[in-house]
Amino acid sequence: MLGKLRGMDAALAEGDDLVAAVLESVPKEAQERGVYPEDALRERFLNVERVARRLALVPEEGAGLPIYFLSYLQSLFILRPDNPISKDELENKPFDYSKLDTYDILNRARYHVDRSDFLQALKYMNLLQGASRKIAGEWMKEARLMLETQQAANTLMAHAAASGLLYL
Repeated sequence: MLGKLRGMDAALAEGDDLVAAVLESVPKEAQERGVYPEDALRERFLNVERVARRLALVPEEGAGLPIYFLSYLQSLFILRPDNPISKDELENKPFDYSKLDTYDILNRARYHVDRSDFLQALKYMNLLQGASRKIAGEWMKEARLMLETQQAANTLMAHAAASGLLYL
């Protein structure tokens, strides 16, 4: 995706304020090292989810060994539902997100990651608290970076198509 951005950079940037603004908005980190592809983010999510489940009871600042042990033990007995999201929630009907616990949040995020909806998964992951949120922080940063870069690339592609500069 970043290759597309760089390829269009020279062709479109000269005298085009939109292209210049979009290219300027691409995070420096994405420009310098690129972004993780969706498959890599999906794989990383599975690892983050596993650890976040194990730390569900642990506060952000940490806890004593008994709390870590109880949190791990609890994670062994919590099953993943086949359908983690209610029909009402999928239809965007009013829903009280404050009642979700760590497991509910991770189940919903996993549902969306499995369907390549990283934006919705990121929204759920932002609801995490405690050690689970701390563990998920790097994944959330990388997902946000990928989404921002994707948005910039999509904007440039749409602009190029509308300007007649993109021949398919």
